[in-house]
Amino acid sequence: MMLKNAGRKTAAWLMVLLLVMSCLLVSVHAEGSDTAVSQSSQTAAAEETPSDNGQMNLDVVFVLDASGSMIKSDPNKVALDAYRLFCDLLDDSCGIGYVVFTHELLSSSEVVNISDKAALTDSKNKMASVKYDKGGFTDIALGLTKAKDLLTAPEVKNDHREKVIILLTDGNTALPKDGPRTLEKSNDEMDATLMALYDYHIPVYAIGLNYDGRMKQEEMQRIANETNGVWYETTTSEELVKIFSDVFGNIYQLNGEQKEIVEGNVQITVADNSVFTVSVIVRSSLKMEELNPKLYDPSGKEVSLQNNKDISVSTTSSYTMIKIFYPDEGNWRLHLDKANNDNCVVTQMDYYSIYLEQKVSTPAPTGQPLKIETTIKNSDGVLQDKRLLDSITMNVKIVSKGGKQVTKLMKSDAAGVYYCEWQPEEAGDYTVTTIAETPKFKKNSKSEPVEIMTPEDYENYLKGAGRGEEAKGHEDSGNGWFTIVVILISLVVALLLIFAVTVIIRNVRRNHAVSGQAEEPDAFQPTPAVQPPQPKEKAPPVKPATPPELVDYEIVEHDALENLIKKGPDNVFNASADDYQSDAALEALIRKGPDNTFAVGKDKLPEEMDEDEEYGDEYGDEYEDDAGGLDEEYEDSDDDDDGNNPLAGLNIRKD
Repeated sequence: MMLKNAGRKTAAWLMVLLLVMSCLLVSVHAEGSDTAVSQSSQTAAAEETPSDNGQMNLDVVFVLDASGSMIKSDPNKVALDAYRLFCDLLDDSCGIGYVVFTHELLSSSEVVNISDKAALTDSKNKMASVKYDKGGFTDIALGLTKAKDLLTAPEVKNDHREKVIILLTDGNTALPKDGPRTLEKSNDEMDATLMALYDYHIPVYAIGLNYDGRMKQEEMQRIANETNGVWYETTTSEELVKIFSDVFGNIYQLNGEQKEIVEGNVQITVADNSVFTVSVIVRSSLKMEELNPKLYDPSGKEVSLQNNKDISVSTTSSYTMIKIFYPDEGNWRLHLDKANNDNCVVTQMDYYSIYLEQKVSTPAPTGQPLKIETTIKNSDGVLQDKRLLDSITMNVKIVSKGGKQVTKLMKSDAAGVYYCEWQPEEAGDYTVTTIAETPKFKKNSKSEPVEIMTPEDYENYLKGAGRGEEAKGHEDSGNGWFTIVVILISLVVALLLIFAVTVIIRNVRRNHAVSGQAEEPDAFQPTPAVQPPQPKEKAPPVKPATPPELVDYEIVEHDALENLIKKGPDNVFNASADDYQSDAALEALIRKGPDNTFAVGKDKLPEEMDEDEEYGDEYGDEYEDDAGGLDEEYEDSDDDDDGNNPLAGLNIRKD
């Protein structure tokens, strides 16, 4: 029993030691992983916005010049149709508003959600009712400032959508001589507004309608360049629908494809299942009724254009647009009556519901490789479409604060996951942008700022951030060796534990074998049925027995007793010189004392001969048979004819 307890304690301590070492190893790895998480989470937190979830997520404000010159520049009010077109190109994750200005604000609409159909319809109708002001001058700064205020209002600023301004004007800033604002004040406001738009990351897509050739290109270019936007120029308003669709494609980096018309039929190809929407824009001098559009799915079945949740149709005097949501992969067909390539222009624009999730650690030290990882995702998770992935070229663009640019090709180690390493040589601030490009579209990740430090500054940064041990490990690069040492120690402890458990099991088995020979468990006896009490017959008087002759025997340990008794070849004990006794007979002669020692006597232990009850009371019921006489199983087992002296021939030492 003592050996078992000692073995269990040893095993317990070894298990505790192994657990401690394992925890130490886990903590080392956890510290390293936590460091990586803490570094990369700074960029991941900025990336995890709804604008990167595959939907459009855009807030746009359309700024329209309604000065008198627009009457000649846009006689058919194509600009108003272009606003409606842009509304129809957006999805329900977007919002739109407008500002109409001359040398003063004429009207404006707060940003309304595209999903709010009543508010959107109201916005479209108000824009459609705009009239160009014959006596109006042009104050572009006034219109841009109002647009900036709409997009930076708290309820809009905090909706996590991208912000964009589309400016359409046909001239330059020109103010009335007797107006409330001077040209100098307007220019100062323009400087402040452009700086604020840059700080808010709100680009301006400036469209110059240069009808009479007097528009100053420099002013439009400045507005676009200083806000990281794009500028366009056209001499005719009839191109505005195309330009607005190009602006949409530029924002989402989609490549519109002009389609060929063959006998009134246009093939609309959906290349893969990652296409979220297909927008088919038809610009024609023909009216909608004359075109009579009919759409057929890849199986050849005609698709209803009315009351269909998967199809949206909008039309104005300038264009007709058919929008297909979640289109099936394959070749669709659009039939247009009376349409040919001379009187009709059809453009297909596919919007892919994929986005780039970029991860890069910041800050980071110079002289060490910095891993940049980007995952392409869609609404189902990591992009798995092999054909689409095979068509994607992935690059990362790294730009320093001074404008120095590095472009690196990224490789894919799994479907939809791309990576590359960049080793910065100079400390400073950089922006990192991942670009995925196919013939159909181009997708950019958000440009994330990355701070590169000198090794000394990086070490101080780690210490200041409470990661001094990491800084030390970064300095001597010893963390890897320390981890290996911990792993080896853990393996050694595990082997020692296995060895100890094996030894304990062997000892337990050996002890069990020995105790099985010395103490056989009692055979199972069924519980006797309860019998009613029977009247006892009066026992005949018994003559007092003659007390047996007492012999003082030495109480010896079990091992010593076994040495005194010779064991025969057939596993029975030699109790006399001439005769073997069975185990049962021998057990009947051997009495076990309360302190687990053995003695040899006729009936009882010498110190318990006085009273039968004393032995049982002192040591419990489990010793009653030993103290009071032989067990029933052995009481009549001694049939030896040895002169009623079962101990004859035993060589037992006396006191």
